Amino acid sequence: MSAARLIIDVSPDEMRAWLRVQPGPACDGVALREALDHAGVCFGVDDEVFAGAASNLADPSFACEALAIASGRTMLRGVGSVCVLAVPLGLQAGHALADGSFDYRDRGLLTAVHRGQRVASCTPAQPGRDGCTVTGRAIPSEAPVDADAPQFGEGFEQDRRGNVLALRDGVIRRQRGGRLTIGDHVVHEHDVDLHSGHLDMLGSLTILGSVTSKFEAQASEDVEIGKGVLGGSVYAGGSVRVRGGIVGTGGGVVLAEHDVEAEHAQAATIGCGGTLHLRRGALHSALVAQRIVIEGAVRGGHVHAERELVVGDAGARMGGEVELAVGVAVARPLRRRFEAERHERHAVERLGGEVSHTRARERARGHGEPEPPPELLHAAHIDVRGTIHAGCVVVVCGHRTLIDAPHRRVRISFDAEHLGLRFEPLP
Repeated sequence: MSAARLIIDVSPDEMRAWLRVQPGPACDGVALREALDHAGVCFGVDDEVFAGAASNLADPSFACEALAIASGRTMLRGVGSVCVLAVPLGLQAGHALADGSFDYRDRGLLTAVHRGQRVASCTPAQPGRDGCTVTGRAIPSEAPVDADAPQFGEGFEQDRRGNVLALRDGVIRRQRGGRLTIGDHVVHEHDVDLHSGHLDMLGSLTILGSVTSKFEAQASEDVEIGKGVLGGSVYAGGSVRVRGGIVGTGGGVVLAEHDVEAEHAQAATIGCGGTLHLRRGALHSALVAQRIVIEGAVRGGHVHAERELVVGDAGARMGGEVELAVGVAVARPLRRRFEAERHERHAVERLGGEVSHTRARERARGHGEPEPPPELLHAAHIDVRGTIHAGCVVVVCGHRTLIDAPHRRVRISFDAEHLGLRFEPLP
């Protein structure tokens, strides 16, 4: 009689079971357990519901419809490991600037990171959980699938919270197989142009092509350029070596904290805290350095050195007057000047103009250069190994003279006795 009174319904997926009770002879929990066994329900029985129903079955008039008495356990899928990069990686369309404009030349080809910087956040894989139906049938969990996450190699470490940190300054490089490492030297095999965008390197940078107009290449250490600088801008925390020439038309500059070496300069703005060496000559350029050596001719523009200035020829018989000056202290660090030049270029470009090399030279003349130390008055000198032509201007620690007749192979320095300039033949 209890079997007729107790009916167990099981869902088609076997994940739920319900109890239906009809009025009839009194029975107890033993009868209810037999009914569950008969229906094959052996897992997930709700003990509280079972106890309440068993107690009520003592009443012949007790009845109920669809009392949930058992529930299966849902299978949980595993979660694969996930790493989310905290820095952009790879070429981008450009970057929005603070004033709302868009710099399409800043494409982020090189992703620079500093020591201790968080590069990514990673969460480990979470295992899944098997499920089970009310009839005891197991539902195996699915194996977790790891996301297509980057693999970190040399130069990174992961802390207890799953943060991936950079162990040193450098740029993130993708090795064969996709593994990421941090390097302190990058070789860029092409020009610095619209395809690559600006290059900003923590470490040293080698460019096999040229730095083209309105694009920048900078590094915290040395920069080596296989061809030339064609209107672009270059900064190095170390030295800059250019195999070809430096052409500044378009407003570009080359600045370095140490030395700069190139074949020639034309309409260029160049500054360095060490030695500037031009293997051929300079034309209508603004040059500032601690020591300057120009093996060829200098025509037009101005050349300012802190201690020593050596040139081949200066000026020409038919024009090309140039200003040669020594005892001009270099404003260090050159990085500040690079940022100021960049800021002005961006401002002019937003107005639809262009920074000419003439304006660049005028800025270089009055760029807040510090007063030279007193010892330069006796040490600073200008050596002309060829001819300095009439019309050129020479300045030694602020003492200015216009050359009215050509001089050959001459050293120009300050004459403390006569408080003027001394012209002595070179040996």
